[in-house]
Amino acid sequence: MLINLSNPNTDQDAIIQRQLGARLQKDEFEYLSDIERNSFTILEASSSINSLFPKGSHYPDLDFMLHENGMLMRFQISSEVYALIIIYHKLTVFKGAGKWSFYLGEHFLKVKKDEQDYLKKLVLWIWDYVS
Repeated sequence: MLINLSNPNTDQDAIIQRQLGARLQKDEFEYLSDIERNSFTILEASSSINSLFPKGSHYPDLDFMLHENGMLMRFQISSEVYALIIIYHKLTVFKGAGKWSFYLGEHFLKVKKDEQDYLKKLVLWIWDYVS
């Protein structure tokens, strides 16, 4: 589910809370704390996400917010902040040459592999956390 976070309201908060659960505390994912401190480069996105970008613009950076049952993948376009709600057990991930692809239903984001391989740590953590 793709949502606009620019104008927060209680309905959005309730959706996020209901689908993702509480936000994880740092001590619950300490070795992944770099995931939330860094931003990552989007290389490609699904048409539903692409339609949000002005023609000819570059993809924005992406950041992650980890929750009990899923995560928010957030990005900003002009003054609008959007998030893709990702439920861990519905997430499909592929590793390609220099990129990671995250799929959820009709939405997808392909993200550039970072030098420290934080995304690999994230995927392994999700795999371990869900199983």
